[in-house]
Amino acid sequence: MHGAAVQGVVSRSVRDTAAMLDVLAGGEPTSGYLSAHPDGSFLSRMDADPRPLRIGMYAATSVNPSPAPQAVAAMEAAASTLTDLGHTVELLDAPPYDDASLNREFLLAWFTYLAYEMDEVKRRTGCGDDKFERDTRIMAALGRSASGVDYLEAVEGRHVHVRALATYFETYDLLLTPTIAELPPKVGAFDLARPLELASELLLRSRTAGMLRHTGIVDQMIDDNISWIPYTQLANVTGRPALSLPLHWTPDGLPMGAQFTAPLGGEGLLVQLAAQLERAAPWSHRYEEIG
Repeated sequence: MHGAAVQGVVSRSVRDTAAMLDVLAGGEPTSGYLSAHPDGSFLSRMDADPRPLRIGMYAATSVNPSPAPQAVAAMEAAASTLTDLGHTVELLDAPPYDDASLNREFLLAWFTYLAYEMDEVKRRTGCGDDKFERDTRIMAALGRSASGVDYLEAVEGRHVHVRALATYFETYDLLLTPTIAELPPKVGAFDLARPLELASELLLRSRTAGMLRHTGIVDQMIDDNISWIPYTQLANVTGRPALSLPLHWTPDGLPMGAQFTAPLGGEGLLVQLAAQLERAAPWSHRYEEIG
């Protein structure tokens, strides 16, 4: 996805994340470019606290102006701990970038890339369309119906958001948001209503699914996909490093994440701050409680 996605790991501790970054970071002979690497290892940054930081935060977005209370609580719990540790946290009036534009550009690029991946899987395995879920086929059809100019416009739009974020980081060291805007969705939460399901299936079978772009189905899919997770794709689109930490737990025992986004090359700072937060509000011992 033109650098908008990378391979990584999910870990139980900041130390594991730092160690894996030391293993994974850097270029290879087949790389198209060589990314910068900090002096020393990420693991070596674990033990020293960062300097006092200025951090901006927001939760409300254009696609979800009223996030779930537990999502906001996750952000506020992180902010409270940060303040206790000597950092300055300020509530922003709005996201420091055009979140509505970024989200739609990201999804158009995602749909187009999904169409490519679906065709690649079919080529490699010999399977047919019936082996893919309906929503996957809908998104791929939307991707195929986009023109090359549409796709390029979506990809090039990232430069606007990179500049907006660079301006933000002239004043702040990090950006804090919830990781998700709602409680974790249950299986089936995004299923289409039955009439829309039948209509979309008919269009898919008749290979006129590109017409879905002109129906309410697309808007519903976009809203369903983005309204509960409007924060994380900022890092994908802009190439800035981000890290999610489970610093809050719901009354039912669900972990809710707080996400930190750093300037370009800020992985070391993220590791350093995450280690400080882990010492102040440890979470790995809770594994047994929710296992």
